[in-house]
Amino acid sequence: MKRLIFSTGLCLLSLHSLATEPRWYEVNLLIFSNNITSEQNPETWPTYPLLDIPENAIRIVDPAGDNNDQEPSTDDEFPAPFETLPENLQYLKSQANRLAASKNYTVLYHNSWFHPILPEKEASPVEIVGGHQYGSINELHGLIKIHISRYLHVETNLYLTDVALSNSPFDLLTGADNNSSLPAASLQGQLEPYGGLGLFSSPENKVSPVNGQKNQYYVATSSAHMNMKRRMRSKELYYFDNPKFGMLIYFVPLEDIPQATTTTP
Repeated sequence: MKRLIFSTGLCLLSLHSLATEPRWYEVNLLIFSNNITSEQNPETWPTYPLLDIPENAIRIVDPAGDNNDQEPSTDDEFPAPFETLPENLQYLKSQANRLAASKNYTVLYHNSWFHPILPEKEASPVEIVGGHQYGSINELHGLIKIHISRYLHVETNLYLTDVALSNSPFDLLTGADNNSSLPAASLQGQLEPYGGLGLFSSPENKVSPVNGQKNQYYVATSSAHMNMKRRMRSKELYYFDNPKFGMLIYFVPLEDIPQATTTTP
């Protein structure tokens, strides 16, 4: 699947700038699961959807990563966009540390980066991948889209997935026994609500073999969806709530970074 990296991101940004001058912010994002969600919660969680990641989605990269092949920025006016920032520029570090120290929560994703924010029609979504990875299944996966008009706007399309280990994924998904002996057409019908037999063949499959383990599979059994839109201001901390997981986001205008790095929201 195609991913925009730093070099192509700059090309895209250059094309955008012909029409619109972006406004630069530092984006601070923290996503965490709630480990004490009540089993009596009346909200039901659907099976894992087939998430569509668009071609223009951007993945935040770590410039210190072993596989980083991005070219350094040569722009003296603006920093490199969409790169993980050092710890001294991460405004939500203290919140992340407190959550990590609590048995009630698990940090799934924590990152900070510089983001040239554009109007809605020109903005590209950011792909978010976090939590554990079970074969080809990501515990946290989805998109956030950040755009600007008079205010900053954030749209989330995030899924937190429950994964089970099974030697019979058909039975686990459908809740029936001995599905392996049924005709293929019958299996297809029973699996349709879960993505059908494409679960086992598509690039975005939600049944993944366990490496080195014969007849063992990771199976995405359900997922909670965070699908929200919020209008917000910079330098204010915002919380996106879901019974299964939450998200904190905090924006700082680029021009305020030098005098703001010693404070926290």
